[in-house]
Amino acid sequence: MSRLRERLYKEYNIEELGYDFLGYTFESKKELSTHHIIPKHSGGQTKKNNLCVLNRYTSHNYIHLIEDYDYKAFIEISKCLMEQVKLGKVSIGEINTIFELLQEFEHKNKNLEDRNGDPLIKPEYKTKRIILK
Repeated sequence: MSRLRERLYKEYNIEELGYDFLGYTFESKKELSTHHIIPKHSGGQTKKNNLCVLNRYTSHNYIHLIEDYDYKAFIEISKCLMEQVKLGKVSIGEINTIFELLQEFEHKNKNLEDRNGDPLIKPEYKTKRIILK
């Protein structure tokens, strides 16, 4: 594991929280990955101020799916991720905003299927999130 990735896990207390920057849970650190908030293909750098921690099997895949299907939603979610980086902590307030954006995306795309005929929005994208009050 890279030193930068390990540093992010520790600085944001990801293991203690039990969820990532989008509010997705994980069982093991092995499920976690770093995400470039400003994508590399758009000039984003691999530096602490452009990275957040996501679950590679749920939230990381989901954010890239959203990027492909609803770029405006992707940008809004990315703003929330960047705000958490600026705050220096994973923020429930930002996760609440992200949750609303995800619900809107899910509503608009609930009937879409992937190229295999499976639902575009996998069940785990809806069920592996923290429960917000």
